[in-house]
Amino acid sequence: MEARELLNDYSFNGETTKVINGSALQALQGEDHNCIDELLKALDSLKVPNRSEEGSFLMPIANKIKIPNSKDSVLIGTVERGQLKKGEHIEIRGFEHFQKVTAGEIQVFKKTVNQVRAGEQCGILCRNLIFDGVHKGMWLGAPGTVQTTNIVKIKLYMLNENENGRKQGIRSGHTVLTFCTTWDKGCRIFFDNELLMPGEVTTGYLVFLREVPIRKGCKITLRESRRRVLGHGIVLELYEQQFLDTWNRFDAEGFLKDLKPLDENKKRK
Repeated sequence: MEARELLNDYSFNGETTKVINGSALQALQGEDHNCIDELLKALDSLKVPNRSEEGSFLMPIANKIKIPNSKDSVLIGTVERGQLKKGEHIEIRGFEHFQKVTAGEIQVFKKTVNQVRAGEQCGILCRNLIFDGVHKGMWLGAPGTVQTTNIVKIKLYMLNENENGRKQGIRSGHTVLTFCTTWDKGCRIFFDNELLMPGEVTTGYLVFLREVPIRKGCKITLRESRRRVLGHGIVLELYEQQFLDTWNRFDAEGFLKDLKPLDENKKRK
């Protein structure tokens, strides 16, 4: 009953959700495996989520592997949007790095394929990749489509104490660690409220010292440490990058005064 109530609290249908009773240990011992059959049947009945196969190819980089005695390397990640075929041109952007490459062999679960699409985890062989310049968190995408900036507008929900959040509120300019797709970077958050209290929702700005790959609609997690979550948010707007190399004597009001929205539909050169 408590599990169903919890599902309802998080906007799921707790009344119709299937609950399978059984013992994994008994199934392994051969005493009762009916529960496993019921569980698999319930999983098979779930609808497959829609994948964003339309639109330009995009894959956040999760790992990289150097091919010995070769100029080629493999980039690993899960395709977030679009499709990619062998031989197509792609580019890498993020953290002030830019590089054009060509997709060679593509593998999905150790099987070579001619095409990969949204939702699939894959390894992409990239020709003539500058290996040391590429890092986890950069985005691999179709030419001119990966946007980067150091200023974004977000909508943020700050966790309360019952959700393992803070007990006290924070002031504008608070330093946080932002997690988005496969990257995490330190930044500062600015908002109009004098104080943001646990359990409250606000809109504000994240300002980074260096550009990060990001887009509208990206879900983000803000942490004060790798163990403590401050809150969760979503990106509402991207702005044209502004030069910033230090937080010393930083004037937030002047810096955020004349922001120009970044046109995501305009291809980058």
